[in-house]
Amino acid sequence: MAWRGLTRAGAAGHSRKKNVFVYGCDSSKATHLAPGPRLRERVFPRMLWKNAETFSFSDCSFKVQRCKESTGRVVVWRELAIACSYTVEASFAGANFGPRCGVHMNIRDFEAMGAALCDTLLDYFDPVRPAATRDASSHLLR
Repeated sequence: MAWRGLTRAGAAGHSRKKNVFVYGCDSSKATHLAPGPRLRERVFPRMLWKNAETFSFSDCSFKVQRCKESTGRVVVWRELAIACSYTVEASFAGANFGPRCGVHMNIRDFEAMGAALCDTLLDYFDPVRPAATRDASSHLLR
């Protein structure tokens, strides 16, 4: 699938919103992108939600607000026509669901999120890779 060729992600901290989530760009009305599957920019975050216990798909936003026009995510999306351009946001305040609910995030939580992010990138670009390689980063989660 040609539209999956490139992905861009940046990282940032969030002080008001809990959980780990992404800001992406909604390509449904974009005229600068080649035609592709509907909702393609939501596939990677949805996969990440399945792989990470502190990632919240419901907290993700794909709206491009006027005040965010100069952010790296939007510039790469517009100027380079990369549909899957994200900013991964992580809160120091912790999660509001799951086993980490009500607990501040620590280094292990961020390392686990990084491992899940890498595993998800591998799943995204090579969905038929052997199961043994999917568990290669599990040592980081112990």
